[in-house]
Amino acid sequence: MPWWHLATSQHRLALALVHHPTRTTIMTALFNFEALLLVIILSICTSAYVHDVFPRILDSNKNGALGFLWKFARVGERLSPYISIACVIMAFRTWA
Repeated sequence: MPWWHLATSQHRLALALVHHPTRTTIMTALFNFEALLLVIILSICTSAYVHDVFPRILDSNKNGALGFLWKFARVGERLSPYISIACVIMAFRTWA
């Protein structure tokens, strides 16, 4: 097994090593589509949970920087079956 496949799933979330014959570069989640989807799905799940437990935090900040978290919470609440299916699919893709 090549050395660049030995990274754990936590390291693959934010950074991914790409093997090149002459150099190794680091890609952020912006350039790795699968990692970007994983970050978005986890943000939606986390925001929906925080809104369920502490609703005043996100409801009072519908605009500005925390407005994205409020919108993610809305998506997580309204599309929860699809988000949970996406979480399971991403879990199997990360695990495999």
